[in-house]
Amino acid sequence: MGTPAGKNESRTARLNALLSSFLRTRWQPTWPAPVSGAEATALVEQAQAEGVAPLLYTQVRGRGLFPPPSEEILRLAYLANAARNFFLFRELEKVLLVLSSQDISVLLLKGAALGPAVYGNPALRPLGDLDLLVRPADAPRALEVLAAHGYAPLHPPLRPASLLEDENEVFLRRQSGADLELHWSLFDFPHYRYHLPMELFWSNARPLAIGGASAWMLGPEDQILHLCAHLVLHHGGEQPRLLWFHDVAEVIAHDSGQLDWAALLERARDCDLFLPLQQVLPHLAGEWKVPIPPSILERLQETRPSPAECSLHVRLAAQRRSVARRFWEGLAGRPTWTARLRFAWDHLFPSPTYMRERYAIRHAWLLPFYYPYRWLLGLRSAFLSRSKP
Repeated sequence: MGTPAGKNESRTARLNALLSSFLRTRWQPTWPAPVSGAEATALVEQAQAEGVAPLLYTQVRGRGLFPPPSEEILRLAYLANAARNFFLFRELEKVLLVLSSQDISVLLLKGAALGPAVYGNPALRPLGDLDLLVRPADAPRALEVLAAHGYAPLHPPLRPASLLEDENEVFLRRQSGADLELHWSLFDFPHYRYHLPMELFWSNARPLAIGGASAWMLGPEDQILHLCAHLVLHHGGEQPRLLWFHDVAEVIAHDSGQLDWAALLERARDCDLFLPLQQVLPHLAGEWKVPIPPSILERLQETRPSPAECSLHVRLAAQRRSVARRFWEGLAGRPTWTARLRFAWDHLFPSPTYMRERYAIRHAWLLPFYYPYRWLLGLRSAFLSRSKP
């Protein structure tokens, strides 16, 4: 007999496969058989969990593929997402206008760009927050401008002076406003923060209008590369949501007639991001029937990623298992000894503000004792990671 966990995984996989057969009708109009009863109820619940309920509604409405009560639940999910996204994009327009007034260019990432420009309807793509990318040189001013308009970091950094070097983003929140993620690099790993040719991504960007404000979005090849890499690098240790796969599929279907596949593969090799394409694109071609040229799938299968990328992915997989491994990975990823020493200092001696929030320190006199406590936790993590097979 299978374990309960195994049965749940099998059920989830079956429901996701059925959901993808409905969703891929956006580019392959071959309709699945109607569903009813408990199966329809389970599919609606799974669509909500996977973030694709609004998309599912637009594909099945009025076709008799779902029972009326199930279709009504999907309709309400679509309307709720439309209302939420209307608020988010109004807030985004204000933020873009404020940043533009200070000559700060903004490139929108993920759903903030995909909803209006690729899906063609902002109500189709749920948003948790708004992802904005600025150039590293503009990040300090962008933070100042947003702070003047009420946006503050949700959590204090290890040390404010090292924020731009230690991180690739900061999560900002304003009371009665949208949640923002302000990025100055595309990925949260030192190797990519220091070696990714960010100006090349900016030079290939396309203009995008959000209401009366102007912004930029990644070019289609860079969009595919970023979405695949984000899915694998940032969510590789968890069960990926259907929405993330659908984002990649939607970009390919939307831009299929003008994609430069050779340039995409070359960029992936140059950026040490070939493995994400190898993991995501064949899956989309097989399970989602996404129009990817067979010659490209053959090249993906035949091409070996660089030794540096293979080594990096091995380290990143290990990094998810241990705080200590993440520390050593971050240390090794710094390009100079000065940067490594600063990184080590910031992690061994974070700011008092960070320590008070991180460890919920109630009394000021206890603060000095929490630094050795932090170090002991790190040593314990290192010991446990070494003892694992």
